[in-house]
Formats: sequence, C-alpha cells, structure tokens
Amino acid sequence: MTSDFENSNQTSNDKFFELAYRSLASSFLNCERLVETIIGAPLTWHLNTEYHSIFNTALSLNSTIDANPSDIKPSLTLGVANQRSNVFALHDDEERLTNERSYIAISEDVYLTEQQRQSIQMIAQILANQVSLFKQQDSIKQMMRLHELTYDASNDKIFVKDEKFRLVMANKAFMNMYPEDQRDEVIGYTTLEKYRPDEVEAFLENDRIAFEQGRSEVIEKLLMPNGEMKSLLTIKTRFKNDAGEPFILGVARDITEKEKLIEALSLSNKDLDEFANIASHDLRAPLNAVRGLLQLVELEEDLGDEGRSHIAMAFKRLNSMDALLSDLLLYSKVGRENHEYELLALEQVVDACKHRIEMPDTFTLSCDQASFKLPKFPLTMILTNLISNAIKHHDRGDGHVQVKYERLQAQHKISIIDDGPGIELSDQKRIFERFIRLKKSRTHGTGFGLALVKKVMDYYEGEVTIESNGRSGSCFTLLWPINNYS
Repeated sequence: MTSDFENSNQTSNDKFFELAYRSLASSFLNCERLVETIIGAPLTWHLNTEYHSIFNTALSLNSTIDANPSDIKPSLTLGVANQRSNVFALHDDEERLTNERSYIAISEDVYLTEQQRQSIQMIAQILANQVSLFKQQDSIKQMMRLHELTYDASNDKIFVKDEKFRLVMANKAFMNMYPEDQRDEVIGYTTLEKYRPDEVEAFLENDRIAFEQGRSEVIEKLLMPNGEMKSLLTIKTRFKNDAGEPFILGVARDITEKEKLIEALSLSNKDLDEFANIASHDLRAPLNAVRGLLQLVELEEDLGDEGRSHIAMAFKRLNSMDALLSDLLLYSKVGRENHEYELLALEQVVDACKHRIEMPDTFTLSCDQASFKLPKFPLTMILTNLISNAIKHHDRGDGHVQVKYERLQAQHKISIIDDGPGIELSDQKRIFERFIRLKKSRTHGTGFGLALVKKVMDYYEGEVTIESNGRSGSCFTLLWPINNYS
C-alpha cells in the first residue's frame, strides 16, 4: 500500500514531467508557426539524433495541444545546410554548423530582412534554451527513478513518520515485516498497537528524541508483527518538507545474525576462560606437588653430585612447564580482554620490562625517548618477550639491546635490535609459528613467545617483521597503527 505522502510526491513528479513534455512540444509547434508568420514561407527542421528523439517523444506524449504531430515533419539529416541557406542554429553557441548540430533552415530564395533574421534567431535561441532545460529535467527524473529503485531494493527498513508518529511512507523491506493481511493498516497508522507497552514507550521515546534533537540511534530487540524476534539498529533523522512540516526518516538495519554471533562468541570466550583457568589450576597442582617432593629429596645428604644434577634438571623442566602454562594462558586471552589506550613513555615501559626479565649486569639496554598512546599491557608483554629473547638466545655472556622509536604517517614503528648471533633465513620464515625453537639457541623456551607477539599484533591490525643476515644481529620491527585512540 502506498501513502498519500508517496502518492502526492509521485503524482506531482508525473505531472511536472508531463507538463515539461507538453511545454516542449508546444515550443516546437509555436516556433514553426512564428517563423512561418514572420517570413510567410515554410521552414525545414534539421535535427540531430538527440533532438530528433526528444522532439518525437514530446509530440507522442502530448495529447492535448491543438496540433497533429504530423504537422511537423523534421528531417533527420547528417549533412550541412547549403551555405547560401538561411540557417539558424538550435544551440547556445554560434560555432560552425556540423553534422552533430540541429538548426532551422529556410530556403535561400526567401529574402530576410535583418529584423526578421534577428527575430527568427531569437525564437531559435528560446527553443534551444527550452530543450536544454528539458534535458536537465530529464536527468533529474532519471536520478529520481534511481532513488526510488534504491529505496525499494534496500534490505534496510526505511520509513517516514509525521509529528503524530504515523507512518506516512515505507519501503518494501519495512512492509515485509507485516503479514500480508495487515499491510493495509500500516501507512497512515502508528502501528503501535501491534507491540508490547514497554516497546511502544521505547519507540515513542526515540521518536521524540529525533523530533527534538534532530537524531536518535538505538539497538532494539523486538518481536516483529510476523512473529519473528529481531535485533534492529535504528537511526532516525528529522527533516522538513517544502511546507516546513517536520517528519522523521527512519532506517532500521537487521543485525539479528550479528548479535547472535556476538552472543555466541561471548559464551565461547567465557567457556574458554573457565577451561583455561581450570586447566591451569589442575595442571599446576601436580607440578607443585612434584616440586615439593623434589625439594624434600634435595635435602637428603647422600644424593651425591650426579643425584643433585638430576634434581637440578628436574627443577628446570618443571620451570619450563610452568612457563609454558603461563604462555598458553596469555595466548588464549589475546583479543578477549580490553586494554585502554593510554599515554606511555617508552623509557618507562622498557624499564618495566627490565625488571620482569631480571636482566644480567653483563647486558646493556638502551631506548629512544618517546611518548605515544598505546595499550600498556600488550605493548609491555611484547617488548618483554623480544628483549628476553635477545638475551636468552645470545651467543655470548654479554651484549647490547636497543629499542628505537619512529612515528610514521599512519603507524608507530618500534624496533628491537640486538647484537646476537642472528637468525638463519630458514628460521625467519616460520619463527612466528607456535612451538618453534631456534636452531642456534642455547636455551629451550616454550616456543610460544613470538607466536604470542604475532597474535597480539594481528589483533591490533599491526605487523611484526624480522630482519637478520643470519650471522650477526637481529632487528624485530613492530608497526602499530595510529588510530583515533592514538
């Protein structure tokens, strides 16, 4: 069903373009009559393809003027008028006539005074202006048709309400929310009687906000008239018609599936958190029990050097397992915890990393002075991993690590540079995979550190890269997007 609002607009548009066609047809006929009255002789129309099409369309749609289209028989010509002809261009310029131009030609046998010539040229100019105006109007009409097509083809539910909260216009997607036998009671009605009282109040509250403030936005979970439960993101915007009467334009997007996915992901994350915490507790409990037993055995006096060596190895394995559990927990939580962007000083973040690592005195660590906005915990975790790796996998007992910063146009660039043994090219291709350990490494990590770094950078839509000649020194580069929070 269409509303009076829609019908009146459509009727007005149809009438407007019908009048435009009639006016143009009349102009062609009047032009011929005036010219023939002025000179007392017939004229010849020479119309190019575009003018010819417009002319015939105008006459065929015109059924009320007192003339028969056959009265005028325009000749579609690709030639140029004889230079001795009396030629009057139907264009705004006076360039030389070509086969792409339209004009009026009068026999060369007809003598024209200067006044007659000026009069005919003025009539031709008026006609040319009207054709130009008509072409602009036709272009507008095509745009309006495209608008109507877009309006009805949209999957969004689009509607217009008046000050009394009555629906005065709605597209197909909106109307399809209602069963067919109810659609006659949508346009011209509030339709509020079809919803629960609490939903009605929410509707009206957001309508009032839109009318008073110019805009409202809300996510609504509604039981549709057709019995479906939907989640809608609805934006309402106030506007006025030509008479100054206020309306609101509403656009409601169905986000039901998106909300379901978010809810399912939230439940999945909650289950994963519970599983990770339980697994961590249940796995650490036996580790702690084994550690306690080893501590008791270590107190025995008759262990001997070999026994104590085995005990030390067992403690090392226990610590590795404990570190692996910690890395697994961190890895599982990436992307499921929110960390606020805050103003950070690079020196303070690096200093915090030093304390976590318990860096040996034989190593030095330097960093640029810089400040920026990034999430503190993820950045600290990444730098701790990379600095720790530079020290653990160093081929000497001493070394130097640098942390450098550069602000690019769209990214924070943070580089961690060491003077260690480098990373072989074959390792560089898979270094960010889980459980990968370097061939040159003198220590055995969990194999999760760099995988964790990459996962965090991927989550923040950043990038981590490695540069090394495979013989000496490595440079890990973080490219962290500068977003609105930064």
